[in-house]
Amino acid sequence: SFGESARYAGIWEADGLDGDDIDWIDSRMQAYTNRNNVPGLSVAITKDERLVFAKGYGLADRGAGEEVRPSHRFRIASISKPITAVAVLQLVEAGRLDLDDFVFGSDGVLGTTYGTPSYGRLSASDPDRITVKHLLEHTAGWWVRNNPNRPDPMFRHPNKDQDELIRWVVGNWPLDNEPGTDYSYLNFGYCVLGRVIEAVTGRSYESYVADAVLGPCGIDGMEIAGDTRADRKDGEVVYYGRSPYDDQVSRMDAHGGWIATPIDLLRFVTRVDGFDRKADILRPETERELSDREGPNCGYGEGWILQGNWRGHDGSLSGSRGYLVRRDDGFSFAVLTNGDGSVGGLRTSVNSAINSVRDWPSYDLF
Repeated sequence: SFGESARYAGIWEADGLDGDDIDWIDSRMQAYTNRNNVPGLSVAITKDERLVFAKGYGLADRGAGEEVRPSHRFRIASISKPITAVAVLQLVEAGRLDLDDFVFGSDGVLGTTYGTPSYGRLSASDPDRITVKHLLEHTAGWWVRNNPNRPDPMFRHPNKDQDELIRWVVGNWPLDNEPGTDYSYLNFGYCVLGRVIEAVTGRSYESYVADAVLGPCGIDGMEIAGDTRADRKDGEVVYYGRSPYDDQVSRMDAHGGWIATPIDLLRFVTRVDGFDRKADILRPETERELSDREGPNCGYGEGWILQGNWRGHDGSLSGSRGYLVRRDDGFSFAVLTNGDGSVGGLRTSVNSAINSVRDWPSYDLF
């Protein structure tokens, strides 16, 4: 809980790591914040599913002079996508959903809730052909990569709620490609998956995921963010950047709406990492779906970026950057900031810190 900040500080300042190793980690994190002019940063590291390091750097609130603690919560942006993907795959395991289920139309999970497109019906490029798997893998077909004529609708139409936005897109934007044939990263697709979860479970996305995914991971401190500075939650940092309070983060729930600590993100990843120290919340065969390298883009699985010897996801909104990484060598880490900066630089900085430590402690700080 957030009232335990003093206890946390005492634990994570304990000398479990060699002083030179701590200094090296500190230098990597501070170099990133200085280079990117980021007010604050929080990082947590696990080895063999044990929490071995967690620390805050810089300021959570410049005006108040409040320093970042491991218990501070940050917007995680698109790191929300792996969480949504796990919720979907749990429903598949339970037989309540199938990856090949259609999403829209009379045969779809959402039925005709979002209307009937005004263009041709039942063609190869009809929205009725979009499946759950297509949404998970960003192959729904709405537009090609980097198409300036089709910006992601999640950052447009601010006066529309989720249902109104989905109805507008389905009714007005024909697909550019046949579903399943081309990869194009799309936040909007995960917004739709949030509504799929709601339709199947009869519950709000946030409530269901909190109970079915986060709870079994031992997480009780994550929730959907507010939009404005006045909407900040308990223990949440202040964001600094171009326009950190202009985005409708609450509307982004399933693709970019959660706030979390790095420690809680690692509580999540240690339950879906395929390692054997802690029981996972998905079956082994389902976890293999997360890293499925088949399809139009083998660099993205079902909710996860797949790159060589690691999988994970980055997150980026104005005023926040983050990365969650599960490495094949038994290390995982989560790092979050409250300012704009290089998201790739975050991953590089933490990897450099991990790779340079000589001896990791045997304790588990979870």
